[in-house]
Amino acid sequence: MDRTPAGNEVLDFTPHLLPQDLLAALGLMAASAAQTEDIIEMAIAGILGIDGERGYAVTCHMSAPLRASVLKSAAEIRFDDPAILDELDLLLDRIKLTQGYRNDMLHGSWCRRPSAGAIFLVSQEARTHVEIKSRPVTVDEIELKADALYEAGIDLMSFLIDLNVVPETPRERKRGVNTPKSRKARKKNGK
Repeated sequence: MDRTPAGNEVLDFTPHLLPQDLLAALGLMAASAAQTEDIIEMAIAGILGIDGERGYAVTCHMSAPLRASVLKSAAEIRFDDPAILDELDLLLDRIKLTQGYRNDMLHGSWCRRPSAGAIFLVSQEARTHVEIKSRPVTVDEIELKADALYEAGIDLMSFLIDLNVVPETPRERKRGVNTPKSRKARKKNGK
């Protein structure tokens, strides 16, 4: 076992040596987060009354907090019923909480303690002071948190369905004709 000059065990941060079930659980977390983020984008489009493609043109590069803010603003304009807005607030609070799970799991560093084979999540924070923490994490914990994130998104989708504000399917149109690249090519060819 390798040790530092101070006698501490050297931890192994090699991703390829992490257990496959841990890597699969982290993949589940990433997929659950992507699904929930997609539903938030759909919610914005649906509440604004535009199709999903137009919605994605606006929301695609927004940060998660900005999407939540835009969704709340659009809902306040669309709905007069405070109960609907209160329910949306609760759903978004739950999504924000579970997105925090994702951030913790996917933005931390993973390592193994070779002597014990234990897996640790190391996280750093430097908002007002530097804080580095590590803690053991199980595959079950990651899977439970990934499921909570996915379910929070699905509950938002059910909310949209109940309100009949799921965005329309994008209209039929030729795609790729008016992209910057295709317009530039037409100009170059004199068309």
